[in-house]
Amino acid sequence: MASKSQVAAGQRFAGKVGVPLGVDGKNGFLSKRFFRMFQDSFQFGDYGLSPLVVDGDPGLKTLAAMRLSERNGCAVSEHFVYPEFRTKGSLVVSRQNEVLLVVRDQVKALEALRVTIGKPLHLLSPFRDPTHNTLVGGAKNSQHLYGRAADIDRPRTARPVSEAEARAAGFRGVGMISRSNPEVVHVDVRGFDARWFYS
Repeated sequence: MASKSQVAAGQRFAGKVGVPLGVDGKNGFLSKRFFRMFQDSFQFGDYGLSPLVVDGDPGLKTLAAMRLSERNGCAVSEHFVYPEFRTKGSLVVSRQNEVLLVVRDQVKALEALRVTIGKPLHLLSPFRDPTHNTLVGGAKNSQHLYGRAADIDRPRTARPVSEAEARAAGFRGVGMISRSNPEVVHVDVRGFDARWFYS
């Protein structure tokens, strides 16, 4: 079990990626939830650190991964950083709002798609807290609520993404602009295949 100083170090890292847990060295529900999320999602290189055991306990290996992440701009993987996945809504951490949530399969698929495109892939609205999801008209069971989805920022992304490319990367939910313009604008790693057009 992690010591109080180790928990405090993990809580300080959480603050640096935009999740203000406070630093008290107590591994309560909110802290443990953040540590599990980090342990599940962190994929920055190998370095003998990955995969981490997902137990919510910020031991030596998890803290080493946090230090590596911080040294590389709070990286979650080679091309993405944790702050990219924060909600655009409230940044107050609560039982209902994790503020930052991303899952391993989502990161792996985004990295694969980034390799396919060969240039930066810009994201919009990856994780949404429930209140923000309602405000933007998101579906009640939106994959964004579970850290499994992202919308692609079309003007900032180098080129259009096709459905075939998104599926080859590992995405199972794919939303496209229209039948006449099947450019992908939403991707997610839900547990079943789905496709739709926004107009």
